[in-house]
Amino acid sequence: MFEMFAITDCGLVREHNEDAFLIHGDVFAQGECHVSGVEEDFLIAVADGVGGASAGEVASRMVLTAMAAMPLNLSCEAIDRYIGAVNEQVLRYGEKHPPASGLGATLAGILCRQGKVLCFHVGDSRVYRYRDGYIKQMTRDHSLVETLYQMGTITREEMSGHPQKNRIWKYLGSGESIQADVQMIRGNFERGDVYLLCTDGLSDLVPPEEMEMVLSAASTLREGALALMEAARRRGAPDNVTLAAAIRHGVRSAL
Repeated sequence: MFEMFAITDCGLVREHNEDAFLIHGDVFAQGECHVSGVEEDFLIAVADGVGGASAGEVASRMVLTAMAAMPLNLSCEAIDRYIGAVNEQVLRYGEKHPPASGLGATLAGILCRQGKVLCFHVGDSRVYRYRDGYIKQMTRDHSLVETLYQMGTITREEMSGHPQKNRIWKYLGSGESIQADVQMIRGNFERGDVYLLCTDGLSDLVPPEEMEMVLSAASTLREGALALMEAARRRGAPDNVTLAAAIRHGVRSAL
C-alpha cells in the first residue's frame, strides 16, 4: 500500500510561484496534498516554470495537466514520445501567445506500475530514492554544471558555488525535439522505500546527506516532507520550493 504527500511554497523572496506538482491525477500550484491507502498504479511529478511575467506559471501547470492525462501503461519509449508531444504543446502555446514567448518548464516524476518504478525527467528537477537510511539521486541534471562535472572540469563540491549553477540546457519548451530521460528503475518499489521528487528550490539548498538525516528522523511521510521544506526556508528560500514524495508501507524503524 502506498502513501503520497506533496507541497509547494513560493519561498521567501519570489512574489509568484512558478512551481507546481501532480499527485494522483490532480495538479496543484499552491498548498499541499496528502493521499494514503493507494493500491493501484500511480504517477507523481513536479515542474518548475521558466519564463518572464506569468509564463513560467502557465508552463508548469500546462505540463503537469498534460502528464495527468498520460496513460499509465506506456513503455519507456512511449513515455518519451508523450513528453515530446507535451514539449510541442508548450512551444505552440508560446507561438500563439507572444507575451508568453520563451515559456517552458522542467519536469521530474515517477510512474509506479505493478510494484515497479519508472522514472522520467527533463531539466534540473530531480528524483531521489531513500532506502535503508541512504538517499540516492536517480536523475542527472540537464545543466551546465552537471555537464562540467561529468567532463571532470569541476568537482561535485564546486558545483554549488559555480556562477552559472542554475543554467539548464534542456527543458520543455527549449527546442523542437526534446528527448526526456526515461528509465525503468532496477528492482521493485520495496516496502519502506521513499521516492522524493523536488525542484531546484530544495536541492540547491538541502544536500543529500541532510535529506537522509531528515527522513531518518521523521515518523511520517508528511513530517519528513515538511521538515525538508523548513530546511529550505531556514536557508532563505530564494526560489520557489516544491517536493513530492511516495512511500510503500511496510515494517521499518522510521517513516
